[in-house]
Amino acid sequence: MAGMNALPVPWVDPIDVTNAVLYLASDEGRYVTGTTAVIDAGTVAPFEIPHS
Repeated sequence: MAGMNALPVPWVDPIDVTNAVLYLASDEGRYVTGTTAVIDAGTVAPFEIPHS
């Protein structure tokens, strides 16, 4: 699976997702709205369509 990721990790650990959720639920993330947090170690990066 590491070959699919842009980062040199075989998979995303549950703690990585947990940290993102905790950030969004904390006071530090109070102004984060209307966005998607993709926590995938860069798996979809090669498949994204570039903005023009």
